[in-house]
Amino acid sequence: MNAEDTMNFELSDPKDSSEVLPQQLPEAERQFRGPEIELHPRRDALTPTTLVLECVHRDRGQAQCSNKETEPLSQSKQGDVIKYIAKQAFLKETIRKLQSENTLLRQQLEVARNEARSEKTILNTPKPFLDHMGKLEAMSRRVLMLEEGNKELIKECRCLKDRLCQYETDRAEMEVSTQKGN
Repeated sequence: MNAEDTMNFELSDPKDSSEVLPQQLPEAERQFRGPEIELHPRRDALTPTTLVLECVHRDRGQAQCSNKETEPLSQSKQGDVIKYIAKQAFLKETIRKLQSENTLLRQQLEVARNEARSEKTILNTPKPFLDHMGKLEAMSRRVLMLEEGNKELIKECRCLKDRLCQYETDRAEMEVSTQKGN
């Protein structure tokens, strides 16, 4: 039947038409729902993929923001590390000089003590002995002061080493978290 025949048929006998139409309705509904039913599994199959893509897109945006935020911080910490390394090198050199001076003063003190023991004439002449003892006491005080200074510098050096280790640990953690973010 073509369209004209259908129209003529429908117009010619409304009673027949009312009987035929309810019979054709289930067939028309099946034809209409067929594509709709086929779309549901396809839509359901695409839903997890869509969710994964949305998560990946969101994570990528967060990682880019995180990289932009941590980059200046990393550069700032690198500058701090360079300063600490320079200060540590300076302190090591200062400690080396003080230790060298301390060693020299100890040698001088030992020489002076040996001279005092070996020369009995010093006991007979109190003035040179007192002068020499005064010098030894002054040297001894200076040695003690230098040793205290050395202890302070060693303590500060250890503190700087600890801070450097902490920075390196923080930096490694930051790199790991940045790599995980990518």
